[in-house]
Amino acid sequence: MFEARHILLASPPEEAEERAAGKALAAEIIATLEAEPDRFAELAARHSACPSGKQEGRLGLLSRGDTVPEFETFLFSLNAGQLCPLPVETRYGVHVIQLDRKVDAVPAEFEQSRDAIARFLRTQSLHTATRQYIMLLAGQAKIEGIEIEAAHSPLVQ
Repeated sequence: MFEARHILLASPPEEAEERAAGKALAAEIIATLEAEPDRFAELAARHSACPSGKQEGRLGLLSRGDTVPEFETFLFSLNAGQLCPLPVETRYGVHVIQLDRKVDAVPAEFEQSRDAIARFLRTQSLHTATRQYIMLLAGQAKIEGIEIEAAHSPLVQ
């Protein structure tokens, strides 16, 4: 698990000028944070297009797969407390990333996890059954104006 924070300078990948401006601003923010690390919260509140900007840029605890791969490539290579020295580009824009801490995973005994596993499996089963039921209903209905995955047989996967 990783506890991180970031500043998102939003820009679509196809907007070259906007993306370049985001990279330049990210580089300025990184330089400022290297000199004054205590300003992360202030700079996140001022510049971040992510709702986390209001929470000092904090993303909470993350694990692999919680963010986009290009973000994780940089985040997971950092040491605890380290600011990424480069602006990180993703499909959402340009990020300034800092890894606050790493929390090593400790394997749990089955007996400790039994109830959580059972809850997870019940929830997954309910979601699957609900999705299949909606697909059956959609297959029997005449629906216009929206695409809904439908099944025309009770053999739904």
